[in-house]
Formats: sequence, C-alpha cells, structure tokens
Amino acid sequence: MRKLTVSLYSPKRLVAAALYCAGGLPAYASELTLYGVIDVAMRYDSKAQRSELGSGQIQGSHWGLRGRDGLGTDSSLIFALEAGFNPDDGRSGQQSRLFGSQAWLGVEGPAGSLRLGRQYGVMFDAMSAIDPYGIANGDAISWQYNLFGLRFDNTLKYQQTLANWQVSVAYSFSEQAANSRAGRTLGLSLARDFGGVLAYAAWQKSADLDGRSASAAMLGATAEYRAVKLWAGYLQLRREQGFLQCSAVVTPGSVAAPCHAEPLANASFAAGFASGAAVTNYLQFALSYRLQPQLEVVAAFMEDRTAVAGSEGRFGRRSRYLMLDYALSLRTDLYAAIDHSRLDTAGLEHPAYEAQNDGAKGYHIGLRHRF
Repeated sequence: MRKLTVSLYSPKRLVAAALYCAGGLPAYASELTLYGVIDVAMRYDSKAQRSELGSGQIQGSHWGLRGRDGLGTDSSLIFALEAGFNPDDGRSGQQSRLFGSQAWLGVEGPAGSLRLGRQYGVMFDAMSAIDPYGIANGDAISWQYNLFGLRFDNTLKYQQTLANWQVSVAYSFSEQAANSRAGRTLGLSLARDFGGVLAYAAWQKSADLDGRSASAAMLGATAEYRAVKLWAGYLQLRREQGFLQCSAVVTPGSVAAPCHAEPLANASFAAGFASGAAVTNYLQFALSYRLQPQLEVVAAFMEDRTAVAGSEGRFGRRSRYLMLDYALSLRTDLYAAIDHSRLDTAGLEHPAYEAQNDGAKGYHIGLRHRF
C-alpha cells in the first residue's frame, strides 16, 4: 500500500487554512491510501482441453482508496472505495459496478468501529481467516463462498474487542416496503487468540423476497509453528425449499441462478432446491510450509455434501490444490499451481454440468503484484 497525498489550492482550502491559523479549527491527522492487486495467470483445463489467460488464482485484481480523518477524542472517520477488474481485458468486475468490491463510510474509536455501505459479510470474514489465501480467486478453489455470499449491499457492521474476543455484528437492510424481513441478512462472528491458535466462530441468516431463508454456522481455527501453518474449518448451511429461486424458470430437482431482482443477487449466494429443503456440510483443511524465506508451498482440500429433503440424491464437490509461491520482492510473487475437482451430483444437477467439470484438472502459472 502507498499513501497518496493530494494538495489543491482551492478557495475552500485557503479559507480552512485561515481558520486553522486563527485557532478556529483543530488539527487532526488525516490520510488517504491508494492500494490494489493485479493478479494474472495462464490456465490450462484438462477436461475442456482449453488454455486461457485470465484473472489469477490467488486474488481478484482490484484497486481502491482507503481513508482516515481524525475527529478528536481518539476517534476517526474511516472509509473505503474498492473496485474489481479483469486484468486480461480491463473490464470491471462485480456486475460492472464502479465500486463493487467495497463502498462504505464509518467511524472508529475506543467504543469500536461502525461501517455503513456495501461490504463483506461476517461469515466471509471468518471463512477467509481460515483459508491460506483469504478464499482464493480461482473458480476451482473458491467455490465455497457461494454457500454464504461475499459482499452485501446496504450493510451496517459493528466491530469491537471485548475481553480478548473480537466481535462483529452485521445487519443488511432489505429496503423492501411493508416487509423489512424479506431480503435482509443478519450475522455475528467471534474470534480469539488462544496462545498461537486463532479460533473463529460465525453465524449468518439471509432471507429472500419471499421470506425463504438460508442460515449458516461455522467453526474454524489456524495454528502456526515455525515454518508450518495449518488451517481447518467446518460449515453447515441450511436452505429452505426454493430459496432464492424464480418459480417461473425453475425445473424441479435443479439448481437455479438467483433472481436478479433479489437483494441477495449481488452477494454471489447459491440458490436452494425447488424439490425440498437442503442441508449442506462443508469441510476444509490446508497446510503451508515455508521452504525458504522466499519460497512457500501450500496444499489444501475442501469438500461439501448436500442432502435434499424428499430425495435420495446427494450433491457433492471435492477439490484439492497444490501451489508453489515464490516471492520476487516484497510486493511481487510468481506462482505455479495445480487443482483437481470431482463432482457427485446424483441427479440434483444438470448432467451436462457434471460432464464438463467432473474430474477436471487445472494447471496455472501466475504473476501477482500488490501496491
């Protein structure tokens, strides 16, 4: 990250300077930081027999502005504006929104921090903390975020540290007339350091416009000893029948894309099943070992299993990946990776989807720069 200082000799600034010199305005620290990531990779898909150049495996490319303005009494106004983009063609990401990654304004002080706007959900914050790459960017190794969503519009998030516990509470407004529950999301997360072992717990519940809900709960931890670091986590997701589905386009027994009119459509949330309520159990493990100060190897495994009421079918996905990451400098690294995915749809997904993705292997060479 690099701090960007902007100085403009405008009349308003001259007036402010005059008032300050006269003792009319207090002087508090302010800062503006320009930051970002460019991650691009070449990938070969063994199943589709296709090679491509696209967004990297580790992180989604983005740039942003982060600011702080001192308000006195140890309090500050804080904000973040962050935009995702595709480095291969320069297009905007996150549904082509200007600041689709983050756009929030808040206050921070001894009583905690309060942020208002589009921001990451508390479940994503907790799950990313137990992932080697904060939930990576490549589709084959980051599909788990569809179980709980990434970012939520119209969100109020409060964070505070109480008795060594880091507490986060979030509420996403539905902004629906006459029904404040439809389309809203509630979330709570806890984190604590137990002498080198970081533990996390979170709960989140979302409702679609028809009042059908999805609730998720997770437990996870990370541990580090010398050159070795471990990550582990478990999540259970319960989706009511038809959650986030448009009844006019749903085929019984299929998984549908979320309705575009839904407040949750921009959260990257997976829809439920038309045939019945669904329970998904998700498990992940990861290990990293630093071979040299500049060289690290990461291995990870993730799996989910979904059972649908009234059906004998099971939907499951199992992925694993191995990544070698070499630091060229403090801000730039070169990496190579291989991933492998298996699908077990048992009639709950479209056969064409399984034929295209089951058993697929991906080979990657990528370059990432952080600024």
